[in-house]
Amino acid sequence: VVSTQSTGSSGINAEYGETIWDEIRLPTTVIPSHYDVKLRIDMTNERFTGSEDVYIDVLNKTSVLLLHINDIHSDEMGYEMNVTQHAVHRLDDQGESAGTIAVKHAFPYSKNSFFVMKMKDELEPGKYKMSFEWESRLVRGLEGIYISSYKEDGKDKKVLASQMEPLAARKVMPCFDEPNFKANFSMEITAEKLYPLVLWNMPEKSKVEVDDFYDKFVFETSVKMSTYLLAFIVADFKCTETPLETSNGVKVRTCVEKDL
Repeated sequence: VVSTQSTGSSGINAEYGETIWDEIRLPTTVIPSHYDVKLRIDMTNERFTGSEDVYIDVLNKTSVLLLHINDIHSDEMGYEMNVTQHAVHRLDDQGESAGTIAVKHAFPYSKNSFFVMKMKDELEPGKYKMSFEWESRLVRGLEGIYISSYKEDGKDKKVLASQMEPLAARKVMPCFDEPNFKANFSMEITAEKLYPLVLWNMPEKSKVEVDDFYDKFVFETSVKMSTYLLAFIVADFKCTETPLETSNGVKVRTCVEKDL
């Protein structure tokens, strides 16, 4: 596992010249099959951290792995997404890790919103797993996961909402952020108890107390879908007690501010 801050993209481009990461679109030689994502949301300080395993199929020999991140940086706010750890694992026939593969260079390439991993040796076709850890800030905008606010009893209250379309899932996690790269998603969200309503695309599977301040929510695995369909809510809202159920079995609740 190597920190991404040690290698700059300018030096890499000087070494390799025109490269695959200069293309706007992701190559189709590597495709994701499953994301296992864990997010920890700190609404009080408007920050979040994440970790994930991305299971991929390498269809042709390659020495480069690419996926999207948003690493916009400002002196005042710091990195919008800072990848702090990364690793690549070879998988055996049972889908278990069969060893870590050496990464020669790893760096964000802001021009095309890529995170680039140049491997020491060429990867053969097969199944692999990419692992990442990152830290980021919750922005006040309308992209990715963001902080919004409303008034309750005359006081400002925060709510986390999301908008991934068209290209904002990369603001939440490293991913193949193009519609044709569909995959299954598993999601775990740890959030402050001040915000007891935590929703994601799929039904909640379990809720566990982490400590006096945080709860962990685990959700069922999604259907195969594009990244722009990801949706999140973290809020101090109330919901209807008994969900309505549609004719095809979909349960529907209404969740609103507590004073409405």
